[in-house]
Amino acid sequence: MLRRSLLLAPALAMQPGKTTAALIAAPDGPHLSIYIQALSEAPNIGRLAVADPSGAIFARAPKMRPFRDTLEMMRAMKPQLVVVALEADQAPASIRIALENGAHVLAEKPACIRASDFASMAALAAAHKRYLMLAFATRLYPVALRARQLFEEGRIGKLYGAAMHYIADRTRLTRPEYQRSWFSFKDKAGGGHLIWLGIHYIDLLQFLTAQRITLVTAQTANAGGQPIEVEDSAALTFQLEGGALGTMQSGYYLDKGYHNGITLWGSKGWLRIDPAAGNLEWYTDGGSARKETLPKIDGYPALVRAAADIAAGRARPFVTADECLQTLRVVFAAYKSARTGRIVAAL
Repeated sequence: MLRRSLLLAPALAMQPGKTTAALIAAPDGPHLSIYIQALSEAPNIGRLAVADPSGAIFARAPKMRPFRDTLEMMRAMKPQLVVVALEADQAPASIRIALENGAHVLAEKPACIRASDFASMAALAAAHKRYLMLAFATRLYPVALRARQLFEEGRIGKLYGAAMHYIADRTRLTRPEYQRSWFSFKDKAGGGHLIWLGIHYIDLLQFLTAQRITLVTAQTANAGGQPIEVEDSAALTFQLEGGALGTMQSGYYLDKGYHNGITLWGSKGWLRIDPAAGNLEWYTDGGSARKETLPKIDGYPALVRAAADIAAGRARPFVTADECLQTLRVVFAAYKSARTGRIVAAL
C-alpha cells in the first residue's frame, strides 16, 4: 500500500504557527461562501480581515475584521496571505495592491481576461519576491499526486497521447440570475466553460506530465443557445512539448453532475483518472490493469490551508505564477484559434 506521506502535496505539510490572512471580494465574487468558510475555519490561520467596498459581505464574515478600503486593510493588517475572489476583469487591480504591499496571493481563476494582464502580475510578484497562485485545487488531490508519481516513475513510458473531458451541467445556464451574472459576459469573465472549469484540466495535464502545451487548435460554440455571450462548448486539439498530441472536450452538457476524466497513453502503457471521484486505473505493457481509489479531499479548504502555510514559509507553493500564466496562455490561445481558424502557439 502506498504510504500516506506520498499522497500529500508538499504544500499540505503542517507546522506550528498562525498565518495572518485577508480576503478581497465582492458580493458576486466566485466561490465567495466557500472562501469565507475555509478562511474562517482553517486551523493554521490567525488574524483575518475582509475588504469589500460595498460592505455587503461583512455580515457573512463575522470572524473577519471589515474594511471598505483595500489599501487601508493592507496597511492595518499586513496580511501574509491575501485571497482574491473577484470577477475576472476586476481581479488584477486588487492582486497588484496585495503584491505591492508584501502579501502572497491566492486568486480564484482566471483572475484576468487577457494573458498579458496576468503576465504583468506574475512579473510584479517576482519583483516583490511574492507567490502568486491561482486556485488550481485539483493539484492537491491524492489521485492527481499518485498519477503524477506513476508518470514520473515511467510506468507508461514516453507520452504519446492524451484525452480529457470536463463536462458540467447545462442547467445553470438556464437560470435568469446566471444569465445576468458576470459569468455570462466575455468582457467580464474572459470566456465561458473553458476558462472557468476546463482550465483545471489544462493545468492538471501539464502538472501530471511536467510538459507544457505548445500548440493549440480549437472551436467554441454556444451549443445550447442560451442568452449568454460566452461559450458553453469548447473542443481542443493540442501538442505538448514532448511531441504528444491531445484532445479536450469542455462543456455544459448535462442536466446535473459532472462527467470528468483524463487518459494518458504512452510507449509502455496507459493511465486514466477521474479526479473528482478519486479513481485511478493504469497499465504497464505485459502486466495487468490496476485500479486504485484514492482518498478524496475537500479541495478548496485544503487549498486555503496550503496557501496559508506557503505564505508563512512553512511549505513550498503547489503552483507557480509562471505555471499559472502558461495555463492561461493555453486557454487564450484556444480562444484565438476558435476566432481565426488557425493553429496558435501557447508559449
